[in-house]
This record gives sequence, structure tokens and C-alpha cells, in this order.
Amino acid sequence: MLASGFNSYSQTTSTITTENASIQGDYYTAEAGKMVYDQDNKITELTGDVYFVTNAIEINDADKVVFNEETKEITAHGNFTWRMRIPIEVVDTNGAKTRSMMRYKLGDDKAYLE
Repeated sequence: MLASGFNSYSQTTSTITTENASIQGDYYTAEAGKMVYDQDNKITELTGDVYFVTNAIEINDADKVVFNEETKEITAHGNFTWRMRIPIEVVDTNGAKTRSMMRYKLGDDKAYLE
């Protein structure tokens, strides 16, 4: 993962925090106000006007996006816009209620709005 921005390290050596992050990962490209990467669990948490794109999905203006490198699961939170870049079925799990989260696992043929 290549991240640029202002780096600060937390109390544990397994967490890296980057402000105003621009990231080129193995599976995605992203920009965010802040990135926290948990090296032990291989989880990237992006917050603050997040732009996140993979070969399958593009997410804009999310409050938070979490990517788990082990499970390849992406969750987007907040008031965001999105578009599928390949044919993927979008399953609305809560009907007409407000949607504030999307789940998608890289390689799956469905994404879930919750």
C-alpha cells in the first residue's frame, strides 16, 4: 500500500495514521481526510469525505469506508453516492428505510444496502 499525506504514529506500533491521505492499495485507490491502518488485522479505515474505487465499485463522499484485506470486505457508511463498475446485483435489505451503509466483498456478485 502506498499512502501519502501527513503521518503520525499511535501508541501501538501496529497502527499507522495518515491525515489527508491519498492511497494506492493492491485492490483499491482512495482519498480521505484521514486513514488509520491496523497492520495486525490488515484493516484500513478511511474517514472524512472518502473517495474509494476498485475494479467493481466506486464510492464518493462517504463519511467512512472500511476495507478488510483478509476478507476483502468493503463497508461504506454515511451519506454517500456509489456506482457499480461491473454487473453486480444490489440487494436492499431494509426496504424504504434510510440507507446509511453498504457492504460488498470483492469478487461477489451482490452488494448490500443497509
